[in-house]
Amino acid sequence: MQYCQKCRVIIHGGKACCPLCQAPLSGDPEPDVFPALKHKTFSAVMIARIVSFILVSWLVVLAAIQILTKFNAPWTLIAALVGVLIWADVLIGLNYRSDMLKMFTSQTYVIMIVCIFIDCYTGFQGWSVSYILPIAFLWLVLATLGIARTMDMRMNEYIVYLIWDIFLCMLQIIPILMGWNRIIFPAVFCMAVMIILTAWALIFSFDQVRSALHKLLNL
Repeated sequence: MQYCQKCRVIIHGGKACCPLCQAPLSGDPEPDVFPALKHKTFSAVMIARIVSFILVSWLVVLAAIQILTKFNAPWTLIAALVGVLIWADVLIGLNYRSDMLKMFTSQTYVIMIVCIFIDCYTGFQGWSVSYILPIAFLWLVLATLGIARTMDMRMNEYIVYLIWDIFLCMLQIIPILMGWNRIIFPAVFCMAVMIILTAWALIFSFDQVRSALHKLLNL
């Protein structure tokens, strides 16, 4: 307990001086009643603002390069897309930092969309639908199952992600039928794996799947 001789008051806590007259205190300081809170150096909002400012600056620099080269620098569009991709990934990570599964899924779909756009912009060589999409869908499903198992999630908490991933994966049949996908083995392999996983879930875990769907749809 500390005491101010000048103000003749007892001061609780560990003060360096009297809060009234700033005079030195006598006695032994006490532990603070309320714990001191750590001040955050960077909040999520501040990080988002910094990343957004960097993106705007990057786009301005690329636009300046286009003007200086008389719009003869096509690579700047790719560089702009990369910047937007990084910006979107950071914002998604900040927004869904408490939900790892949603963060991972959203970031993966952003990457897939950007890869398709780049493929189309560069003349559509087909590498996005031939390799990126099959690999991404397989990775999504396996990672979703791994994250759910690691975090001990109930099936009704992640089944919507699996249904959405499998549904979009099966749409890979469209580029094959339209002739856009000239190397079909990865896509066919991916869809076959999805069908096998779906059959396994329905045959061996039908009750869990039904229960999860009932909880998800509030039936």
